[in-house]
Amino acid sequence: MLFSQEIKNNKLSNNNSSLLEKSLTQGESFRAYLSERLIYFSTNIDNYLSNKPDDKIYDNPTYIHIEQSFEKKQGQSIGAVTNFRLRLKLPKLKEKYKIEIWNKKETNDESNDLRIDDPKNDQGVNAGISYVDKIKEYLNFSSGLGVKLKLDEFEPFAKASISKQIDYKNDWIVDLSERIFLSDKNGFDTTSSFEIHKIFNDVYKFSSYNEYYWNKKIKDDNFYNSLRLNQTLSKKRYLSYVLSAASSNSDSTLEVKNYQAYVSYRHYIKKWLYYDVIPRYSWERVNDFDPDYGIQINFGMFFGKK
Repeated sequence: MLFSQEIKNNKLSNNNSSLLEKSLTQGESFRAYLSERLIYFSTNIDNYLSNKPDDKIYDNPTYIHIEQSFEKKQGQSIGAVTNFRLRLKLPKLKEKYKIEIWNKKETNDESNDLRIDDPKNDQGVNAGISYVDKIKEYLNFSSGLGVKLKLDEFEPFAKASISKQIDYKNDWIVDLSERIFLSDKNGFDTTSSFEIHKIFNDVYKFSSYNEYYWNKKIKDDNFYNSLRLNQTLSKKRYLSYVLSAASSNSDSTLEVKNYQAYVSYRHYIKKWLYYDVIPRYSWERVNDFDPDYGIQINFGMFFGKK
């Protein structure tokens, strides 16, 4: 009887696995169709702006990234946030121009980082066109114009950034970046950052990311510092261990606002489909630095080519 039950369980497990694989296969076909239409749409815009129409469809890095996040904090209900970014590259213009629509904050930090009450989080929906180029071989520059899309108003903005990567001996790398942003509502703000990487081997990489943010209207200095150890488990699975601190300089007094410790696990089910599981502990000044725990789960997918 136990043997019979075991057979039933194995059959049920195999059926569930087959159903998941079938669903992913069907989803991949749908994704391929959307990716093709997206590149076709990007090419038509490229033809119009360059005034050089032709029938060639370019395999350019145009994509949509959608991420659904769920977060449960101690003593609070589950919160849900949807982030997205649409990027259209324009090959005929030497791929120096890109059109984007996004609602996820822009940052110098390229990692999957978590912040508490980050002053740059209030992004809303944005649309803009950017110019990207290299000033010499080692200096990257970008600038752009855009508008924040709201129900009752449109808020124009301008932005620019410059970055440089320095390679040292023994696999040490330093990334330097400066970003400025100007809008009618929030005024002028600037973000300066530097990150030091140490690559130990194909599995482990250590980094220290440090950022300074200043806004003219808020007139408040914000600092963010973190230590990270990134671990590659396989081509599909990654782990990051992070310790961070955020502080501000208000009324000439530098105060730590919060500390965080968390582990971020990412698994790519397919090249275009992934999920994150991020348990974390935090200590905030507003709560007298009493420990607070929470967990965040993200589901993300890409359409097109990134």
